[in-house]
Amino acid sequence: MTMKKRNRKIEPEKTIAYDPSAPLPDDLVKLMNEYRSLSDKAQRTKHIYACVGLALYWAQCFEVEMQLSLIFRRKAEGELSSGKEHDDFNQQLSDMTQGKLIRHFEEFVELDDCGRDLLKAALRARNSLAHGFFERHSEDFLHASGQERMLDELLEWIRLFQLAEGLSQVVTNAQIPLFGKTREEMEAEAQKYLESKLDL
Repeated sequence: MTMKKRNRKIEPEKTIAYDPSAPLPDDLVKLMNEYRSLSDKAQRTKHIYACVGLALYWAQCFEVEMQLSLIFRRKAEGELSSGKEHDDFNQQLSDMTQGKLIRHFEEFVELDDCGRDLLKAALRARNSLAHGFFERHSEDFLHASGQERMLDELLEWIRLFQLAEGLSQVVTNAQIPLFGKTREEMEAEAQKYLESKLDL
């Protein structure tokens, strides 16, 4: 199956910009403070691993929301009417690299410079996290000040992934009125469909 280009583009109702100089949100500052309060080396190391997991989680949230936007786009245009078509397209999206997924996402969304820069930054961060993060920080991992540098980077990436997921969600939500339902209703229908497949 090949992706079709769409002519009509969605314009997000609001701009979400990434400013690396802005202070971290309170919940991320709390994670740093929790690390600094730990005196045991093993506990500090566990905290780093936990934050890596959290960063990977938010990177995945960003990716899944883009996939959802693309699925809604197809459905809004009268496609993916059968369960098989939906499953095939969902698998196609899942097989894409995040870079390719972003390129398809940008084909139907009218992003400003802030939006494009946000997605590019999120992609770079995701690739840096997924490929060689611990290798690059092999020496930092051995002492507290180095681990704190790792944590600084992870928390900044988490903030970045959250913003990118937020931008993708704005695009997804902009399409939902076309179906005459709320997001919650559509998510409930999707969950019901998944459960029916598990029962097969």
